[in-house]
Amino acid sequence: MKRTANRFQRGSGVFECNSCHRHTRDTGGDNTQVRLCEECYEIGGIENQIADQGSTPELLAEIETLKNRCIEKGGKF
Repeated sequence: MKRTANRFQRGSGVFECNSCHRHTRDTGGDNTQVRLCEECYEIGGIENQIADQGSTPELLAEIETLKNRCIEKGGKF
């Protein structure tokens, strides 16, 4: 029986997100430089926007959507 390759192994461009601790692939984006998954990187951007301009219900809802998407992929908050 053939074994399927585990693409989330060390040395394969995979790292652990510094925020949610899930393993994610290096896609070459800015999020990789700070070792955050795509969702956590976007959450950080929205949190910076809130710090600068104040929160809105839409921004808070977007953060919740991104957190839920991250949790669905195995992230822990």
